[in-house]
Amino acid sequence: MEVRVFKLITGVEVVAEYIDVSGAGYKIRRPLQVHFMRGHDGSEQMAFSHFTLSVDPNQDMELLDAAIAMKPMRALPEIEQSYIQNTSGIIVPPANTGKILTG
Repeated sequence: MEVRVFKLITGVEVVAEYIDVSGAGYKIRRPLQVHFMRGHDGSEQMAFSHFTLSVDPNQDMELLDAAIAMKPMRALPEIEQSYIQNTSGIIVPPANTGKILTG
């Protein structure tokens, strides 16, 4: 799974599973919009929300070139892990723990 960040001309950042380049843009799956919100301690925290509200998020979608302000970029590792957890339910343990998870 390739997780990419798309910056739209509206200023919205979208994190999605990148599938391929299409004729008019980029094919993506399970897009989430990035937001900042205040945490309980007043600090800024990042959160995801649905990019589309009335469409099945598991179907492939196309972001048109005309709507994109910058080419898709690789997500920060912590953003990618959070995206994977939010879209699949899989929790990716930190790589540097050196411990085997048992359960």
